[in-house]
Amino acid sequence: MKKEQKEKITNAIKGLREMKNTLTGQAREFADAVVGALETLEASEEEHDVDEVLAEIDRLRKDYEATRAEDTERVDNALQTLRNQLAAMQAGGVKKNHLTRKVANEVASAILRAHGKDAIADAVGEVLKKNGITGLEAAEVVDYAIEIKVEDLNPLYRQFKKVPYTKFFYTEADLKAATAIAKQWLKGKELTDTEKKIQQLDVTPKTIATDYIYKRQQVAFKDLDDMERAGSIAEFLQFISNELYQMIVDTIVMHILVKDTVNAQGDEITTFESLVDATTPFITTIAADNTGLVAFLSSLGYTTPNLTDRAQRIAAMRYASDRVFNPRGKHKVGILNATTLTTISAYRYADGGDVHFRSREEVAAQLGVDEIFTTDLLGDGAFIAMLPDGYWVNEQKAIEVAYPTYEKNVRNFQKEINAGGAIHDLYSVARLTVA
Repeated sequence: MKKEQKEKITNAIKGLREMKNTLTGQAREFADAVVGALETLEASEEEHDVDEVLAEIDRLRKDYEATRAEDTERVDNALQTLRNQLAAMQAGGVKKNHLTRKVANEVASAILRAHGKDAIADAVGEVLKKNGITGLEAAEVVDYAIEIKVEDLNPLYRQFKKVPYTKFFYTEADLKAATAIAKQWLKGKELTDTEKKIQQLDVTPKTIATDYIYKRQQVAFKDLDDMERAGSIAEFLQFISNELYQMIVDTIVMHILVKDTVNAQGDEITTFESLVDATTPFITTIAADNTGLVAFLSSLGYTTPNLTDRAQRIAAMRYASDRVFNPRGKHKVGILNATTLTTISAYRYADGGDVHFRSREEVAAQLGVDEIFTTDLLGDGAFIAMLPDGYWVNEQKAIEVAYPTYEKNVRNFQKEINAGGAIHDLYSVARLTVA
């Protein structure tokens, strides 16, 4: 059992022992039974569900209340104090995904039936009060009922650098430039110590524009009633909240990689800088006739560039990967579609032998990147190498609302985030544009 949980149980036992002095007769016997149950839990080294212990205590309480006949008011007060203490202990032990199924469903139902954010907080608060749960705020319980992990929605988006500000500065000076590197101070004799030089960085400001990106969905009341009756309303709320967020993140990543050309004008995402834009000095775009690429292929013996050839295609991707400016040795990723990965990973041990495929790790080493991401957003043969940490994202606020449209007997769900992103690191992206 975790140390924090054991300490909470120890404190609860101490409080109950002090409270026993106010009880008499069978009430005192009940308190002794409760203390005994908690002591058993405290001595255990295994993880226990606090709800199970509370259920046993509640059974003891009902058995006692069926037979008690003395000191009614005093005993009632003592039992209420006992329940409050146990409820507080239960709340202290609540972790994500550890709300009982009954409470989670009641919380989800309250969220779905409420009209607006304030109404949701009030409705969830009523659920907590009814179930005797203290020590938790409504917002925390909503987070427990709807557990969303944005970092799990898209592996590439997870690696972008999340920053709390929308304006940053960068310098185009090379890391080895005399104006950019640090100096060492030299001690002289007595009062003739060398004075430190003023080092001025030539910086340029860049702004991350943010705006709300949203996704809306409707569900019929009848379907909600069926799910509530089946006791699966909490799972549905988790599903739809994650699904809406998934769509938002997927659309953002689509725009970053290939630009949002799907949405109609006015609906498209514009607050994230796309890697399609050849924004010097952040993106290096390489075409088939790129002078440096042609020279590189020639140095490898390919005097007639032909990027439909598998070996030359791999060489071109390696050339693009090496164009990423990475003076600090950051994590570099390569992005391509599954078909291209299959094509460049295929090999034979000998003529006439079976075709084998190199692992992602082997292909990543060939291409000069640390990790490979595959996405069907890119066309066959397209390749992007980038430093994810060099792409900065600002998420100012997330809003989640549910509201009814009674004329249509539907519940509307809306998820939106106020966000934007831009490339920070110089030449941290190289894009091979040839097919």
